[in-house]
This record gives sequence, C-alpha cells and structure tokens, in this order.
Amino acid sequence: MTIEKTFLKVLRCLDNDKPVTPSELGIDDVPTERGVYIWYTLDQSSPAYIGKATGKTGLRGRVLRQHLNANYLETRVSKITSKDQRQLSHRILLNGKPAIEKSVFRKHLARSHDLAPGRATVEFIEANFRVQLIPLPDLTDNEIRTVEDKLVQALSPKLNIVGNRSIRSEED
Repeated sequence: MTIEKTFLKVLRCLDNDKPVTPSELGIDDVPTERGVYIWYTLDQSSPAYIGKATGKTGLRGRVLRQHLNANYLETRVSKITSKDQRQLSHRILLNGKPAIEKSVFRKHLARSHDLAPGRATVEFIEANFRVQLIPLPDLTDNEIRTVEDKLVQALSPKLNIVGNRSIRSEED
C-alpha cells in the first residue's frame, strides 16, 4: 500500500474509531505495534497533538510507558532550556537530579499550564484528554514519520510544533 493510500486509511480511522480516555485503556487495549496516536481534549473534536510510536514496544510503550508514566522524566542538564525554569521551580527530583518532562507532548502541557513534571502532568492528561491509537505494523519508521507529518499538516493540532523536527526529536 502506498503512503498516500495509508494516509487516507488513517483519515478514515479518525472518523470510525473513537478516542478513549486514558482511564479506559487497559494494557491489553494498547497495541504493541508501531503506529500513530492522536490526543484530543475532552471538549474538542479536533486533534490537540499527533505523535508516532516507532520504538520496539510500539504504541503501548509510547502511550502507556512514556506519556502516561509519571516517572518518564528528563534529568540531563543538556536537555534543559530557559523555557524549563518553571518546571524546575517545582523541585521534582528523579534519582536525586532535577527533572523536567521528557516527552514533547507532556513538556508543552507542563510549560503552558505551569504543571509540575511527572504526576501532575499525567493527572492533567488523564483528566483532560482522550487518545486514539492507529497501528501501522506494515510501515517502516520513515513511512510512519511521513504519515505523522501528513496528519500534522492536514489537521494542524495546536500542540504540535510544525516544521521543527529538532524540537520533536524524541520519537514524538
């Protein structure tokens, strides 16, 4: 199947498969296949954030073990910027080191809503978002990235940073 046909298939999934709240997700409900995922706020029908899951644990690893895992935090000083000072002011430590949000999605939420990294951000997601999971097991990493890029261009989710791959480099 071509990327264009896959993209159209994914668009059809958006209409047919309804997003669920994080509390509705059991571990067996989240596929281990790679693919794309879309976060929606509870009060919006349009996407708030679109990401990809190309790691070996697929959508399950990206959504459950990263986005919804309060301990998925960044402690490397080289990754902390001046934009993270408010996160640092919450004095959250991981292994004795100051921590900020690691995923771009969570980092954006923490910065824009002045949330403490970790538990507070995950609770905010659980209370305010729904997620839609679209497995794409037959695509390569680059093809999944292309589908993600096409979705971001077509749907303009407010939390994605369009055209800035360096900011979205953490498999987001």
